[in-house]
Amino acid sequence: MPGAMAMPRPRDECQYSRPLEARFDACPTFHPVRYVPLNTQFQPLQPVLACRHMEVGLRTDRPGRAYYCRCAVGDAPARERLGRQIGEQRTKLMQEVADRLMEVVAAHWESLGLAKGRELAAIGAFDRSDATREVAAIADLVAREMRELIDGPLQAQVDELGVKPEALVAVIEAGVRDFEANGFAGWTPPDELLGQLPADVAAFLRPPRATPAA
Repeated sequence: MPGAMAMPRPRDECQYSRPLEARFDACPTFHPVRYVPLNTQFQPLQPVLACRHMEVGLRTDRPGRAYYCRCAVGDAPARERLGRQIGEQRTKLMQEVADRLMEVVAAHWESLGLAKGRELAAIGAFDRSDATREVAAIADLVAREMRELIDGPLQAQVDELGVKPEALVAVIEAGVRDFEANGFAGWTPPDELLGQLPADVAAFLRPPRATPAA
Protein backbone atom coordinates (compact mmCIF):
# COMPACT_ATOMS: atom_id res chain seq x y z
CA MET A 1 0.00 0.00 0.00
CA PRO A 2 1.45 3.42 -0.95
CA GLY A 3 2.94 5.24 2.01
CA ALA A 4 2.90 2.16 4.24
CA MET A 5 5.87 1.88 6.59
CA ALA A 6 8.12 -1.11 5.98
CA MET A 7 8.36 -3.56 8.86
CA PRO A 8 11.85 -3.75 10.39
CA ARG A 9 13.83 -6.85 9.56
CA PRO A 10 14.56 -9.38 12.34
CA ARG A 11 17.80 -8.54 14.15
CA ASP A 12 19.17 -12.05 13.71
CA GLU A 13 18.46 -12.25 9.98
CA CYS A 14 21.46 -13.22 7.83
CA GLN A 15 22.41 -9.94 6.17
CA TYR A 16 24.45 -11.37 3.30
CA SER A 17 23.31 -12.03 -0.25
CA ARG A 18 22.92 -15.67 -1.19
CA PRO A 19 24.10 -17.90 -2.71
CA LEU A 20 27.41 -17.22 -1.00
CA GLU A 21 30.53 -17.07 -3.10
CA ALA A 22 33.54 -19.33 -2.71
CA ARG A 23 36.01 -18.10 -0.08
CA PHE A 24 33.29 -15.95 1.48
CA ASP A 25 34.78 -14.25 4.56
CA ALA A 26 32.60 -11.21 5.22
CA CYS A 27 31.01 -12.67 8.37
CA PRO A 28 33.25 -13.15 11.43
CA THR A 29 31.50 -16.40 12.40
CA PHE A 30 31.05 -17.92 8.94
CA HIS A 31 31.54 -21.72 8.90
CA PRO A 32 31.25 -23.11 5.37
CA VAL A 33 29.18 -26.18 4.61
CA ARG A 34 28.30 -27.58 1.21
CA TYR A 35 24.65 -28.54 0.71
CA VAL A 36 23.64 -30.74 -2.21
CA PRO A 37 19.88 -30.49 -2.92
CA LEU A 38 17.98 -33.25 -4.71
CA ASN A 39 15.13 -32.74 -7.16
CA THR A 40 11.82 -34.62 -7.02
CA GLN A 41 13.42 -37.56 -8.86
CA PHE A 42 16.18 -37.69 -6.22
CA GLN A 43 18.79 -36.44 -8.68
CA PRO A 44 21.49 -34.11 -7.27
CA LEU A 45 21.39 -30.46 -8.24
CA GLN A 46 24.33 -28.08 -8.15
CA PRO A 47 25.76 -27.82 -4.62
CA VAL A 48 25.19 -24.64 -2.66
CA LEU A 49 27.71 -23.05 -0.31
CA ALA A 50 25.98 -22.27 2.97
CA CYS A 51 26.88 -21.58 6.59
CA ARG A 52 26.47 -24.06 9.41
CA HIS A 53 24.77 -21.36 11.49
CA MET A 54 21.97 -20.66 8.99
CA GLU A 55 18.50 -21.63 10.23
CA VAL A 56 14.93 -21.07 9.15
CA GLY A 57 13.35 -18.38 11.33
CA LEU A 58 9.66 -17.60 11.73
CA ARG A 59 8.52 -13.99 12.02
CA THR A 60 5.91 -13.51 14.72
CA ASP A 61 5.22 -9.88 13.81
CA ARG A 62 3.43 -10.75 10.57
CA PRO A 63 0.13 -12.53 9.89
CA GLY A 64 0.39 -16.05 8.60
CA ARG A 65 3.75 -17.82 8.43
CA ALA A 66 6.61 -15.58 7.27
CA TYR A 67 9.98 -17.30 7.17
CA TYR A 68 13.46 -15.83 6.95
CA CYS A 69 17.08 -16.97 7.07
CA ARG A 70 18.25 -16.48 10.65
CA CYS A 71 21.68 -16.81 12.19
CA ALA A 72 21.93 -19.19 15.15
CA VAL A 73 24.67 -16.99 16.62
CA GLY A 74 22.33 -14.00 16.85
CA ASP A 75 22.39 -10.46 15.52
CA ALA A 76 25.35 -8.57 14.06
CA PRO A 77 26.73 -7.43 17.47
CA ALA A 78 26.58 -11.05 18.72
CA ARG A 79 28.49 -12.25 15.67
CA GLU A 80 31.06 -9.50 16.13
CA ARG A 81 31.48 -10.36 19.83
CA LEU A 82 32.06 -14.02 19.05
CA GLY A 83 34.48 -13.05 16.29
CA ARG A 84 36.46 -10.88 18.73
CA GLN A 85 36.49 -13.65 21.34
CA ILE A 86 37.98 -16.10 18.84
CA GLY A 87 40.27 -13.53 17.24
CA GLU A 88 40.91 -12.76 13.58
CA GLN A 89 44.04 -14.90 13.28
CA ARG A 90 42.49 -18.06 14.74
CA THR A 91 39.25 -17.47 12.83
CA LYS A 92 41.16 -17.37 9.55
CA LEU A 93 43.08 -20.48 10.57
CA MET A 94 39.88 -22.37 11.36
CA GLN A 95 38.28 -21.20 8.12
CA GLU A 96 41.35 -22.38 6.21
CA VAL A 97 41.03 -25.86 7.73
CA ALA A 98 37.28 -25.92 7.07
CA ASP A 99 37.78 -24.78 3.45
CA ARG A 100 40.30 -27.55 2.77
CA LEU A 101 38.03 -30.19 4.26
CA MET A 102 35.08 -28.89 2.25
CA GLU A 103 37.15 -29.27 -0.91
CA VAL A 104 36.99 -33.02 -0.32
CA VAL A 105 33.19 -32.87 -0.26
CA ALA A 106 33.23 -30.69 -3.39
CA ALA A 107 35.32 -33.28 -5.23
CA HIS A 108 32.78 -36.03 -4.49
CA TRP A 109 29.51 -34.09 -4.37
CA GLU A 110 28.09 -35.58 -7.58
CA SER A 111 28.78 -39.22 -6.70
CA LEU A 112 27.53 -38.61 -3.15
CA GLY A 113 24.31 -37.04 -4.40
CA LEU A 114 23.69 -39.70 -7.05
CA ALA A 115 24.26 -42.55 -4.61
CA LYS A 116 22.05 -41.02 -1.93
CA GLY A 117 19.39 -40.28 -4.53
CA ARG A 118 19.38 -43.92 -5.68
CA GLU A 119 19.02 -45.04 -2.09
CA LEU A 120 16.05 -42.72 -1.49
CA ALA A 121 14.40 -43.65 -4.79
CA ALA A 122 14.89 -47.42 -4.37
CA ILE A 123 11.69 -49.42 -4.21
CA GLY A 124 12.85 -52.95 -3.45
CA ALA A 125 14.95 -53.98 -0.47
CA PHE A 126 17.69 -55.40 -2.73
CA ASP A 127 18.07 -52.17 -4.71
CA ARG A 128 18.06 -50.11 -1.53
CA SER A 129 20.66 -52.34 0.12
CA ASP A 130 22.95 -52.03 -2.89
CA ALA A 131 22.59 -48.24 -2.93
CA THR A 132 23.17 -48.06 0.83
CA ARG A 133 26.47 -49.91 0.43
CA GLU A 134 27.47 -47.47 -2.31
CA VAL A 135 26.66 -44.48 -0.07
CA ALA A 136 28.74 -46.01 2.73
CA ALA A 137 31.69 -46.65 0.39
CA ILE A 138 31.76 -43.07 -0.90
CA ALA A 139 31.28 -41.65 2.59
CA ASP A 140 34.20 -43.76 3.83
CA LEU A 141 36.32 -42.40 0.96
CA VAL A 142 35.46 -38.82 1.95
CA ALA A 143 36.32 -39.53 5.59
CA ARG A 144 39.60 -41.17 4.61
CA GLU A 145 40.67 -38.25 2.42
CA MET A 146 39.82 -35.81 5.21
CA ARG A 147 41.89 -37.84 7.67
CA GLU A 148 44.80 -37.79 5.23
CA LEU A 149 44.55 -33.99 5.07
CA ILE A 150 44.57 -33.71 8.85
CA ASP A 151 47.58 -36.04 9.14
CA GLY A 152 49.39 -34.36 6.24
CA PRO A 153 48.86 -30.94 4.59
CA LEU A 154 46.74 -29.59 7.48
CA GLN A 155 48.86 -30.97 10.31
CA ALA A 156 50.60 -27.66 11.03
CA GLN A 157 47.31 -25.73 11.15
CA VAL A 158 45.65 -28.33 13.38
CA ASP A 159 48.65 -28.27 15.74
CA GLU A 160 48.64 -24.47 15.83
CA LEU A 161 44.97 -24.53 16.82
CA GLY A 162 45.81 -26.88 19.67
CA VAL A 163 43.42 -29.52 18.33
CA LYS A 164 44.16 -33.19 18.87
CA PRO A 165 43.96 -34.81 15.42
CA GLU A 166 41.99 -37.75 16.79
CA ALA A 167 39.38 -35.36 18.24
CA LEU A 168 38.88 -33.68 14.86
CA VAL A 169 38.76 -37.06 13.12
CA ALA A 170 36.04 -38.14 15.58
CA VAL A 171 33.94 -35.12 14.54
CA ILE A 172 34.44 -36.00 10.88
CA GLU A 173 33.54 -39.66 11.43
CA ALA A 174 30.35 -38.69 13.28
CA GLY A 175 29.40 -36.30 10.48
CA VAL A 176 29.97 -38.99 7.86
CA ARG A 177 27.82 -41.48 9.77
CA ASP A 178 25.07 -38.86 10.03
CA PHE A 179 25.25 -38.29 6.27
CA GLU A 180 24.81 -42.02 5.67
CA ALA A 181 21.65 -41.97 7.78
CA ASN A 182 20.17 -38.58 6.90
CA GLY A 183 21.80 -37.36 3.70
CA PHE A 184 22.67 -33.69 3.39
CA ALA A 185 20.41 -32.54 6.21
CA GLY A 186 21.95 -30.15 8.70
CA TRP A 187 24.14 -31.67 11.43
CA THR A 188 26.15 -30.22 14.30
CA PRO A 189 28.64 -32.07 16.52
CA PRO A 190 27.25 -33.25 19.88
CA ASP A 191 28.57 -32.04 23.23
CA GLU A 192 30.71 -35.11 23.88
CA LEU A 193 32.73 -34.42 20.71
CA LEU A 194 32.90 -30.65 21.13
CA GLY A 195 34.18 -31.13 24.67
CA GLN A 196 37.37 -32.66 23.24
CA LEU A 197 38.19 -29.47 21.31
CA PRO A 198 39.52 -26.07 22.41
CA ALA A 199 36.65 -23.80 23.45
CA ASP A 200 37.00 -21.39 20.53
CA VAL A 201 37.15 -24.22 17.98
CA ALA A 202 34.03 -25.75 19.54
CA ALA A 203 32.32 -22.35 19.33
CA PHE A 204 33.31 -22.10 15.66
CA LEU A 205 31.67 -25.45 14.96
CA ARG A 206 28.63 -24.80 17.14
CA PRO A 207 28.38 -21.37 18.77
CA PRO A 208 26.09 -20.69 21.73
CA ARG A 209 22.56 -20.52 20.38
CA ALA A 210 20.84 -17.17 20.45
CA THR A 211 17.16 -16.64 21.26
CA PRO A 212 15.27 -16.00 17.98
CA ALA A 213 14.57 -12.30 17.47
CA ALA A 214 11.12 -11.05 16.59
